[in-house]
Amino acid sequence: MKSVACAFSVLILAACGGGGGSEIAGGSNEIKKAAQAFSASSLDNIADSELAAFGNAVGDKKIVVLTEPTHGVAQALDLNARLIRYLHEQKGFDVLLIESGLFDVVNMNELKQSRAIPFTQSAPGRTYYGFSRDAHGQKIFAYVDQTQKTSKPLSLAGIEVMMEGVASTGLFVSRLEARLQARNASLLRDPEWQTYKVIAQRLTSNPEYTDAPVELPAFKRVQELVKAEFCTAPASQESHFESDGFWCRAVHSLSGTMGYVWSKPKQLDYNERGFVAGHNAAWLIDRPFAGKKVIVLTHALHGFAAGSELKTSTGKVLADRYPGQIHTSHITASKVFDPNEATVKGTLEFELDQLGQFAYMSYPADAATRNLLQGSSVREVNFVPQTPNRFGSAYQSLFYVRQVNFTTPDWSGYPTIY
Repeated sequence: MKSVACAFSVLILAACGGGGGSEIAGGSNEIKKAAQAFSASSLDNIADSELAAFGNAVGDKKIVVLTEPTHGVAQALDLNARLIRYLHEQKGFDVLLIESGLFDVVNMNELKQSRAIPFTQSAPGRTYYGFSRDAHGQKIFAYVDQTQKTSKPLSLAGIEVMMEGVASTGLFVSRLEARLQARNASLLRDPEWQTYKVIAQRLTSNPEYTDAPVELPAFKRVQELVKAEFCTAPASQESHFESDGFWCRAVHSLSGTMGYVWSKPKQLDYNERGFVAGHNAAWLIDRPFAGKKVIVLTHALHGFAAGSELKTSTGKVLADRYPGQIHTSHITASKVFDPNEATVKGTLEFELDQLGQFAYMSYPADAATRNLLQGSSVREVNFVPQTPNRFGSAYQSLFYVRQVNFTTPDWSGYPTIY
């Protein structure tokens, strides 16, 4: 499966460089008072009691967005696995939505129900490889599997467009056609149905940086007929392959992929993708998981709402739909690309580094401390230093680790199960 964010080499080039900002003049003591050091020697072992401040910051919010500055960061995966466990066990969150294909994760649930295949085994090849083909990311699926044997199983779903998973590339077109046949849909007799199928199959492979086919207008015309078939008063709203409500969102995901890869010549349009992913998440929240408290796990580029570089990020769609109901977390570090990297004075990382290896800070309630933070730099999307930072607007909880490491996918150790 292709990366769902920039390649690490591009990220490193983009994020290297200065991290300076105006010094937090006289503010070190205030920042230290507002922040909390963790005594744990590893992120896996942070005690529930030490996460209580995070839990208090979440409060009674119904949606928590857990972000990664970029994909493939071991510490971000470890932290988010720990936060997922805390939110599920201590705060009553029963649903995990991840940045992976809507269709592919439904196939994972199907494999669990029909063949008892655990998520740890079905995830490789169906979810983003940074989650599924590394021991750090696998902690997330291992915990979800663990909960399936309890009285409070954690539900798992994907929110993304077609991202080259083996389920979407191998099953989408044939199962779509079978579903339409079961409905005796007249559009199957459309003279351009075969053209539609060819282009739909191509889209399931997420054809980034390619030219759009000349038959795209025919595809778009038939696509609207398919949407009308499933999205006009859908008969059912469950998240499985027999649900017309699900197929409505699956077909919209195909449109999202089309907009992502072909709305701009050989460029990627993350706004098109984020719009559909956000509405996929909203459909899951409102329909299959109505009344549940939901965790969304995604890249900060997609998860940030206010202050996002995107006009229609996933986080922006959700914030507009559920005002006042979302709490977003972020993780930063002082040593990202070199263990000898200097921690720059005037950055929030410099202040948090004084507390120890791991620290946490919720957006302060008092105006004086907020004012101290305004001029400081924080490493945000792709660890790029941001001044002014978006603490308080894009995210309300900030976790700090002194040093991060990038993971390497283990393709042979985590093979695809068919």
